[in-house]
This record gives sequence, structure tokens and C-alpha cells, in this order.
Amino acid sequence: MKNYKKYILIVIFTSLVILLTFLYLSYRQVNFHALRDPPKDGEIIKKSLMHEGINRKYLVYKPSKINKNPPLVIYFHGSLGTGENMRNLSGFDFDYLANEYGFVVAYPDGYENHWNDCRRSASYSANLENIDDVGFVKALISQLQSDFNIDPQKVIASGFSNGGHMVYRLAMEAPESIFIAAPIAANMPVDENLDCVKSELPVHITIFNGTEDLINPYEGGLVEVLGNKSRGEVLSSQKTLNYWASLADVSLQEPTITNFPEIDGNPETKVSKISFSGQRDVSLYRLEGSGHVVPSKFMNFGEILGGNAKEISAAEEIFSFYKSLTLKSSMSE
Repeated sequence: MKNYKKYILIVIFTSLVILLTFLYLSYRQVNFHALRDPPKDGEIIKKSLMHEGINRKYLVYKPSKINKNPPLVIYFHGSLGTGENMRNLSGFDFDYLANEYGFVVAYPDGYENHWNDCRRSASYSANLENIDDVGFVKALISQLQSDFNIDPQKVIASGFSNGGHMVYRLAMEAPESIFIAAPIAANMPVDENLDCVKSELPVHITIFNGTEDLINPYEGGLVEVLGNKSRGEVLSSQKTLNYWASLADVSLQEPTITNFPEIDGNPETKVSKISFSGQRDVSLYRLEGSGHVVPSKFMNFGEILGGNAKEISAAEEIFSFYKSLTLKSSMSE
């Protein structure tokens, strides 16, 4: 009898250990959280505008001090997301930079949590109903110019995943509306699945893609989200970069390679940047060992999306790109 009770206790203890281990591993898979609180000295404002009969909502981060005619960052969320979700997923990086440099950040909501990007076969409502998101973005810029006196010639469009694809749409169809395009975790669709009109005009663009991204394959191929394969195939990161480099009239044989120092303590992640400079500046950040994430030093992503190369923060790199371009422009005047 004693041996039987001992056996039962061992079984119960072992089961608890297995259960706790399972819960811990599951938690690590889906544990998404910012590693810092949002800044306290700015203001987050909920706003909306009507476009084509649809009430489009967006958040605005207004720093305590705004420069005269400041730049505007528009940050587009990914599939099933919201503007507020995108703000959190980035570790509030742009908000902190806005406090430092006095610019405005907008976090718009997509139609039914998606953007009408360039992927013809995508099954979400924004695509099926052909929502005019380019028109919405133009209206948003105009409204923010009226409300905060932003400079419409200094619009930085960035986005994650589906939001990154929305950035490609703006770069292709409305390059005059943005100063910089900065897609994250997104490659351009293959031509057979492209539902955008290419203006074939060059833009300043900087791309951030992870080599271990299981959703947006770095080397190109089928995009699959939770079993949904309707988004179709995309080009490789290199071919995506080459497309924009060709428009900028640069020699693909003369890239500038930048290797970033290892600072995150994880030897499995490395960051390098391939850059070209011509009529416009174009670059690709290769996030080796990183997955379907927004690169940030202040964000923890669940392991289900892959690693996070914390050697860089995308927001910091994007705004540094902006500063270098404005400096170059002022020196040429």
C-alpha cells in the first residue's frame, strides 16, 4: 500500500513538472511585451476621419515639444493588428525619438484590421473590397498637416508585415506622397500576384528582413499566416532590394556593406546592411537569425515568430536615415 501511494505521488509530481514545463515553454512562444513603459511627457490622441464613407481611426503621438514644420512618421500595423498594437510592438521606439527630435507619429488602423496592399490573391476584406488605402493615407497626411503643421515633404512611411506591404504600395503608386519608405518583415509580391500600378519612380527606401522569418521568407516564396496561404508568393529580399536599386540608377556591383557590432549577447543573431546611393538611397538590413519581428532593443517577441536581432532598433535606423538625407540635401543647396 505504501509503495502504491508513493507511486501515485511520483506520478502526480511528474505530471505537475510536465505541465509547468509545457506552460513555461508555451508562454515563451507567445510572450510579447515591451521592455519599457510608454513615454510620460507626450500625449497620445485618438482621432478619426471619413474617407469614402468609412470612418477611419488613427492614433497620434504628440511630443511635449514639436518643432516647426516637423516630419511625420506613419507606422502601419500588421495583419489582424491596430495602430495601438503597432505602437506597443515597436517598444514605443518612435515615441521616444519624437520626444527627442520633435516630430509627430501617426498609428492608423487598417480596414477590418488589414491594409489593401499589392497582393492580388489576399483573402482579407481590405483587398476583396478594394479599399482605397492610398487615398486614405493622402487624406491623413493632409489632416495632420492641418492639425500639427507637419511638413508634407517629410513623410516617413514605415510598417510591419501587412503594413510593410502597404508601404510598398505607397512607394509604387504614390511616391510623391512620401519621403522615405521603410517596410519591415515584407518582400514585394511576385509579378504574377502584383495588384499595384508601378510608377517606376525611384524612392528613398530602407528594408528590414529576418533570415529566419517563417511568414515572409527571406529568400522568397509562399507567405503563410496561421495556415492561410492566400497572400501568395513574394520575391526574395535581395530581388526586392534590386528592384528599387534599379529605379535609383545605381550599380548593383558597388554596394556599401555595413556590419553592426554584436551587442545583444546572442551570437546567433547578426545584422548587416547593404546600401546603394544614386538618384535615391536604398538599403536592406539583413537580420541574420531574426524572425517575423520589428527590430527593437526594447521589445520581447515570442519565440513563435523567431528570434529578434537586438543589435539595432528599426526606428532608430529609419530616423538616422532621415537625418542623413536631410543633411545631404542641405549641403547640396
